[in-house]
Formats: sequence, C-alpha cells, structure tokens
Amino acid sequence: MRAIKSKIIVIKDKYPEKIGNIYIPEKKGTHAPPYSGIIKAVGDSVSDSDLKEGVRVLFHDLAGTEI
Repeated sequence: MRAIKSKIIVIKDKYPEKIGNIYIPEKKGTHAPPYSGIIKAVGDSVSDSDLKEGVRVLFHDLAGTEI
C-alpha cells in the first residue's frame, strides 16, 4: 500500500463492541471521540517530519476518507 502526494494512510485500531455485559454504542459525527491508529504509509509531499510509518496518531471520525 502506498500513499500518493500529501496523503497519509492510517490503519484504525479496533475497539470492542462490548466490555463484559455492557454494550458500547458507536458514535459518529461531531460528538464522536477521537480515534487512534498507526500510520501505514506517508506520501512524498508531506512536509511534517513527525509523520512517519509506525507512529500512533489520533484523528476524528470525520477526517479523511475511509476505504
């Protein structure tokens, strides 16, 4: 998998739907908590040196495009 230009590919962490007998509803939209994931690929035009493969990042549900 390869990122193009200024794009970053992030693999989102899996969160459990249930903890014990308690169901955790999934929130989407503006009131959703930030998600975390690991950067899989970084495009050539990304100028931020902190964004490297293998770095854990936080991002919002509305950020980017899910594939």
